[in-house]
Amino acid sequence: MDQTLGNLNTLYSWAERGHSIYWLDEKNAVLALQTGKHHINIDASREGPSCGLIPIGKPVASVSTDGLKWNLNSQKLAFGKDGLVSTSNCIVEQVVSVEVSHPLIWTCELRYGPMT
Repeated sequence: MDQTLGNLNTLYSWAERGHSIYWLDEKNAVLALQTGKHHINIDASREGPSCGLIPIGKPVASVSTDGLKWNLNSQKLAFGKDGLVSTSNCIVEQVVSVEVSHPLIWTCELRYGPMT
């Protein structure tokens, strides 16, 4: 768990500096999304259906999505008692649009090992 948290910290830290990096393992793709609008192309034969949007570091004041089973509309995401963490969502479109006010983590299930 400590290595996983360290990796998430690295992803988030680079996103705060304006860099987009990702992490792949046999079952997950994880991408740090910078502030702004993103279009994530989905290969339905390998990616999904599960996905999540995770606020790491600090609350995200506004997240809007399109292409998910449960889209968010200017939703605040945060850890803690009164916070929402968007996990266990489902990808339903070939392109998922995500607009964020602050960096956050996008997670997506991989079905057949890491992409090459």
